[in-house]
Amino acid sequence: MADRRVFFALWPDDGVRKHLDAIAQSNRPEKSRPIRRGNLHATLNFLGNLPEERIPDLLEAASGVRGRHCVLELTKLEVWRRSAVLALCPDTVPDVLVQLHAKLDHRLIEAGFETESRKYRPHVTLARKARVKMDPVYLDTPLKWVVDEFVLVESVSISDGVRYDVLERWELGS
Repeated sequence: MADRRVFFALWPDDGVRKHLDAIAQSNRPEKSRPIRRGNLHATLNFLGNLPEERIPDLLEAASGVRGRHCVLELTKLEVWRRSAVLALCPDTVPDVLVQLHAKLDHRLIEAGFETESRKYRPHVTLARKARVKMDPVYLDTPLKWVVDEFVLVESVSISDGVRYDVLERWELGS
C-alpha cells in the first residue's frame, strides 16, 4: 500500500479562513508563494509519510483525546528565515491548546508513532519562500480564532502544489 502524508491540525472555519487569506494577501513578501486559502491551518502534530494501514491507529489514538475549546489570538506576522515562511503567530498560547497538543502527542507515542520533539509553537503559515529579513509586524486588530475542533489532514500532491483533505474531525468541549 502507498504511504499517506498526514498531520493533525487546527482547521479554521470559513470566516477565519477569509480573514487569514486577507492578512496573507496584504502582507505577503515579494516573490513569496502564497498558501491556498483552502489549505490554511495551524499544525497540531506533524507525522509525515505513513503506511496507509496505520491510519486506523491514528484515528483510534486521536479519538481518546479530550480537550476544551479556546480562543487563539493571532497577533503578529513573522518571517522565519530558516524555513523561509511568513507565519501568523500568537503572543501567548492558551494553556488548553498546549494541553491538547501534549495529550495528542502522548496518545500518538503510546500507539507507536514518532512525534516531533521540539516545543509546540502554533502558527498559521501564510506564504512559503519568504526570503526577506523582517522584524515582527503586529496586526492593528488581532485575529481571534475560536478553536473548537482538531482534524486529521492528508496532504495530496496535485499538478500545481498540494491539497489538504480533512480525513476526520474531533470536537473540543466547552
